[in-house]
Amino acid sequence: MSNYEKAFIAFNYLNQNCKYATRGWQYNGANTAWGALVYGEAQCSGYARGMKALCDAIGVPCYYVHANKKALNPSHQWNQVKVDGKWYIVDAQSGYFLAGSKTWRNEIGMSWDTKVNVVEVIINEEDFTVFSYYLIK
Repeated sequence: MSNYEKAFIAFNYLNQNCKYATRGWQYNGANTAWGALVYGEAQCSGYARGMKALCDAIGVPCYYVHANKKALNPSHQWNQVKVDGKWYIVDAQSGYFLAGSKTWRNEIGMSWDTKVNVVEVIINEEDFTVFSYYLIK
């Protein structure tokens, strides 16, 4: 199975089995992969973390990306996946699959730092509290 097919299956799984957490990120771990994949309820961060977890499990190169302050929505989070040697935008919460970076910047208004990697460490496995730190490439 190609990386395209695997990424598409992961994307569809999230779209079909997860709904937007309207009560807020603090309920049912809606900002975590656990919220998206187990409770079926997430906000953008949970969708992005869920997609990252699925891609890691199926061997698709994937980054978790957070918008920077220049973005139309500086709180938004999504993924970049590598398909056929190129990196594309995947936003399971918004329904975008394999969007180009130019489209994402120009039409959607998103901006992000390309030289920073977010590395997440689960500190408390009981309640899935997630802390992030940044590594400069």
